[in-house]
Amino acid sequence: MVGVTGDVEYRTKEGAFYLQNPKVAKLAFNDVPTAIQPKIKKSVEKLVAKALKNTQFIN
Repeated sequence: MVGVTGDVEYRTKEGAFYLQNPKVAKLAFNDVPTAIQPKIKKSVEKLVAKALKNTQFIN
């Protein structure tokens, strides 16, 4: 499970909301050594940021 937080941006021209600066707030692992969890979290944050870039949430 991944929980993401970030800043909400409203773009008047489009009348839509976007998530900016997403950060992984919660990341549940199954059987992953704690030593490598920070690296995985950082990679997941990059993937989430890329996936959500310019993704409209409410219009």
